Amino acid sequence: MPLFPSAKRDWATVEEESVVLLPNLLWSSKDWRRLTPDQRLLAVEFASMSITQGEQHSSLFLPERSFLIHSFHFLVLPGSAGFPLDNKPKARIYTCQSLVDIANGKDQSPFTHQDDLLKALTPLSKISSTLLDKINHIPVRI
Repeated sequence: MPLFPSAKRDWATVEEESVVLLPNLLWSSKDWRRLTPDQRLLAVEFASMSITQGEQHSSLFLPERSFLIHSFHFLVLPGSAGFPLDNKPKARIYTCQSLVDIANGKDQSPFTHQDDLLKALTPLSKISSTLLDKINHIPVRI
């Protein structure tokens, strides 16, 4: 699991179903703006589970909801419901907030500490990197 979730993307700026996540799964979901916040979160969980199942080649692998959402955080649609936080992802959220603070110039720590934090972060898995390459043109939401 990466040390921080991938940045959310501004899905409001792209055409619906414009990114192929899997051969039979396009993103962002069709008519996502009409979905309730809970349905938007469910769509992210469904896409995440589908990707994870394809990656693991197993129908028995059932990861925790928080793992799915945090691992595929870049798929979260604007206006989605809040997602569950247990003890495991809290450190990732704090690390992510530190990155946001660095990006926005709000981090008051010395530059060397900021640089050390950025160098220490674990790279994403191969499948996530491939998906991130596909959505590289979509603006990041900070």
